[in-house]
Amino acid sequence: MKSIRQHVQTGDPLARSSSPSHLWFKRLNVCTRPRLRLFCFPYAGGSVSVFRHWSDYFTGDIELIGVQYPGRGERYNETLIADCGQMVDAIYANIIPQLDVPTAFFGHSNGGLIAYELARKLQSANGYSLFHLFLSASRSAADRHPSLGRSALSDEELISELVSLDGTPPALLANKEMLELYLPILRADFALSDNYRYCSTPHLKSNSSILYGLRDKSVSEEEINGWQNIIQGEINFISIDGGHFFIHENLEIVISKIKRQLGSRS
Repeated sequence: MKSIRQHVQTGDPLARSSSPSHLWFKRLNVCTRPRLRLFCFPYAGGSVSVFRHWSDYFTGDIELIGVQYPGRGERYNETLIADCGQMVDAIYANIIPQLDVPTAFFGHSNGGLIAYELARKLQSANGYSLFHLFLSASRSAADRHPSLGRSALSDEELISELVSLDGTPPALLANKEMLELYLPILRADFALSDNYRYCSTPHLKSNSSILYGLRDKSVSEEEINGWQNIIQGEINFISIDGGHFFIHENLEIVISKIKRQLGSRS
């Protein structure tokens, strides 16, 4: 932890608009004296807006931070990142000043893979341990193999895939101009997963919660259980009623499970 704290700056890093951290991390609630920070990593095609309603549930001593990837929101003119290692390295370079209080990660689907690899990098490079890791609707990193997957689909096939996952607003699917902007983002995020190569070392040591949807057909039970083979620590498997996007279908239940693990007083 000493190596992390040596990099911590005084003041409010997120308030300095000239800092790269201002681009990567968006505070979603008001928390003047945080006991803990929860970083939220969105799914493929998502942005910090995925977590826009979460602030209603975190009003106490937990600071809620959304991770904003390049190419979306106010970062729309930045180059998309389609490689997991590059994404993790970029976030790592900017997150150090935010680790002055205990930290937890929540990652949904693709966001879970990024959160997991970032936690491993913080551990191996700095000896930093997360307070808790939440992996949601995300298959075990060891069960991901390089392939020509969703990123190689045609636009028509990609749209059909979105429809099958039942998580994209119908208004977006019906808007050709919006789709022209959205599909490259989605394709880059899918490429990040398609091209990922798992490395068995080092094993991550972290207390973790694995959330999964009971009606999620995109992730198998075996792929969910696989996390216990590559994470050392106490692991809780939490089932949620819903499909792949159960974080929208049953948000209050998801939040209650998270806050229970974090010992929230709000």
